[in-house]
Amino acid sequence: MSQSVYLCVARPCPVDSLAKFVFPVQKWKQAFCQFALFLLSCHFFSLPGYQYYGTEELYSGVYGVPLTAHIFTGLIYYQRLRHMVTDKHQVRATGPVDALTHQPVKGRKRHGGVRFGEMERDALISHGAAALLQDRLLHCSDAHKTFCCPSCGSILTPSAVPNLRGRTAGGKRAVPFCRVCQVPCRLIMVPYVFRYLANELAAMNVTIRLKLAEFGQPLDVKPRSLPGLVEPKEGLRAG
Repeated sequence: MSQSVYLCVARPCPVDSLAKFVFPVQKWKQAFCQFALFLLSCHFFSLPGYQYYGTEELYSGVYGVPLTAHIFTGLIYYQRLRHMVTDKHQVRATGPVDALTHQPVKGRKRHGGVRFGEMERDALISHGAAALLQDRLLHCSDAHKTFCCPSCGSILTPSAVPNLRGRTAGGKRAVPFCRVCQVPCRLIMVPYVFRYLANELAAMNVTIRLKLAEFGQPLDVKPRSLPGLVEPKEGLRAG
């Protein structure tokens, strides 16, 4: 609406050096002002020396001859928006990560990562690109190595027990051991936000259990002692 009124009012203004104001239609007073300006522009079109319909004879830019149809023309103000590739490109190999989630921070000014949302994830799932999905959401995001108990499937119970007998040149060697099941733990790779979620749920007395398998076969979960490993004290066992 405002653009149409602006076009009609701006038609006679450059010729007579008149200044008019066109407001957006928000209230009835502004709408009335626009209607009055529209009638004023129609009055200018009816004066001698003006084309009543406000049309002009234009020439073809290809052949240079006048066009058979008269075209209505006028002045319209447009705000120029600067959209340049050099201002919008974003690329990242390494950079800062969030201290809470261990994921890349957001924002081009902070040298953050490119967002990989749910729609991009659904596109990769529909294409069956599981390896690319793992690369984007795990290895290039917040890959985290942790130990998991193959018996109870918990990532919160493994504890590093010092191996006193199998001592190396660098000192004591820590062996991951489940404090509940008393079985050696396995090293797995999960997103760090999964560990963060497990910690949050554990604070509300909710436990997450994982089922580990190696080459499609379940792992041996029989309690056993590692060679050269001192058994943990009774105080470390859960009641």
